[in-house]
Amino acid sequence: MRKVKHIILILCFILLCCGIVEAVPPITTIFAGDTGLHLEVNAMAYYKLGEARWQIIQIFNESNGYQFTNDTSNITCIVKLRNSQGFEIIEINATANDDQWDINGSLGANNPLGEYAWTIVCQDGTTKDGGYVSGYFEITEDGKTTDTQDSSVLTTIMFIIVLFIILMTILMVISNQAWLKLLLILPVSFLLMILTRFMSWFVSIDYPGELGLINVLDKFYLFAVTFFYILLAIIPILMIIVIVRDRKKIQQDGQL
Repeated sequence: MRKVKHIILILCFILLCCGIVEAVPPITTIFAGDTGLHLEVNAMAYYKLGEARWQIIQIFNESNGYQFTNDTSNITCIVKLRNSQGFEIIEINATANDDQWDINGSLGANNPLGEYAWTIVCQDGTTKDGGYVSGYFEITEDGKTTDTQDSSVLTTIMFIIVLFIILMTILMVISNQAWLKLLLILPVSFLLMILTRFMSWFVSIDYPGELGLINVLDKFYLFAVTFFYILLAIIPILMIIVIVRDRKKIQQDGQL
């Protein structure tokens, strides 16, 4: 029984030494810098290996939303592509086509697996207005997001956390030592706090449109962090009180 107590103490110590998980905002793949021209591009975050990437650029007046066409403007657009090391791979001019500018993506079929960054800059030679948009994408074997793997990993981690919470709760119930019950409250509350964070990540990956649910989970996480710190301050004091009380009781029983 003494060895079991030592193991529990070591596990609790390891859990409390772990840093609190920080929130990681969802990755943004598109960045816009509009001064006079607002650019809209049908760029994807993931592409399949070996497929061409034909894209179009639609340009609007930043102040009033008016859409520019090739007939009513003197706009030229340049597209630059870089690999993950920052080396420029290609630079091409977009082709004006009625109310849009086309990007010939036939050469994209030759790009290997990996991550790429792109920038599109458009300038109006008449009004001297301009705008740019940049972002990045990844070429994968099947053109699908790797978030599916991340979701599976998060599901596994959450299952393990729930399992530990159940085990710790069982130990709290079966233990006859009051100080041990108090000690186990800390890792249980810590694991619950981590669980709320992973649940928020899981929803943001699988259901990115559920912003309301994500915000609720984030608020629960902040509440759990606050509650954990309160317990972290109170539980040691309560443990000392309980241990001192138990020792006095043992001494009194020994004198009888």
